[in-house]
Amino acid sequence: MADSLTQIQDLINDLANFMCNSIGVLQSVAPPCPINEVTEDLQQEEQSQNFASGIARIAKDIEILADSLPFDDSDSKASTAKKLMELDKERVESLEDLEKVAKMGDEMVKKITSRLIDIAQVQLISRPSC
Repeated sequence: MADSLTQIQDLINDLANFMCNSIGVLQSVAPPCPINEVTEDLQQEEQSQNFASGIARIAKDIEILADSLPFDDSDSKASTAKKLMELDKERVESLEDLEKVAKMGDEMVKKITSRLIDIAQVQLISRPSC
């Protein structure tokens, strides 16, 4: 199943579609009337009731899902800052360890290079002369 944010996004898309469809249907079937007067025919219209209940249901689903999302408060910000400080300390320690290992690697490369030079010189000396 999708995560809460994806579900909320899907519900908002459904709500937007529902509202657009309801406005379109109401525009095509509703009789003209003055804005300030609402007749009983419009209040009793079944399509209006169906669209209104659908919109209310989707809005309630969105509210329920939004309430289930984790709440971000100042305590979590403080704990996040503390955790970031700890991670930064670990980063510095790891960097120091890495620098030590790199220095050891450089020393080993120097030793190996020196040994290879020694081997090359011995091979040159041990070649029979023509």
